[in-house]
Amino acid sequence: LSWRLQLLQQGARAVNPTLKNIRQRTLLLAGQMDLVIPSAQEAPRLERALPRCRARVLDSRSHALLQEADFDLVSMLRVS
Repeated sequence: LSWRLQLLQQGARAVNPTLKNIRQRTLLLAGQMDLVIPSAQEAPRLERALPRCRARVLDSRSHALLQEADFDLVSMLRVS
């Protein structure tokens, strides 16, 4: 777990200064039950950093929420 967090921190240091330059509308979906990286904790920070971002932290969803059988991306896009 430690090496994963270090990798995430290294990536964040490289990417964070460029986030303000992204002008595309962004829907950030994070799973509350993500056991791979702390997505739910990162989502609010990324929402603030990206100028046109809307973040949604989804209860009972994992890191691979787009691959979960009962996840309906079209419905998610409609309500967001």
